[in-house]
Amino acid sequence: STLFDLYYFNDNLKVLIPFFMGFSIGLFLTTKLVDYLFLRYKSKTYGLILGFSIATIILMFIKCFNSFYTEKYLIIATMFFVLGILITKKTNRLLTVD
Repeated sequence: STLFDLYYFNDNLKVLIPFFMGFSIGLFLTTKLVDYLFLRYKSKTYGLILGFSIATIILMFIKCFNSFYTEKYLIIATMFFVLGILITKKTNRLLTVD
């Protein structure tokens, strides 16, 4: 069955409605949890998020070296990473009022 086939519309709704309900509830509860953690343990929460980010970057590099990617892809990815950092810094300077 396809998602947009009207013949299977009821079957699709039986799957999509619980999925979106679970997604909405999960998003709401996660937002409340992160808000609570930031209010109670601000520096530890920042450390946790930073740790997840650094671990993800390390795992991406490990996967990159163990797969078919060439040095060209690694250089391009690094350039876009640095570009993202520069754009973020420039945006923060524009938004910060001295």
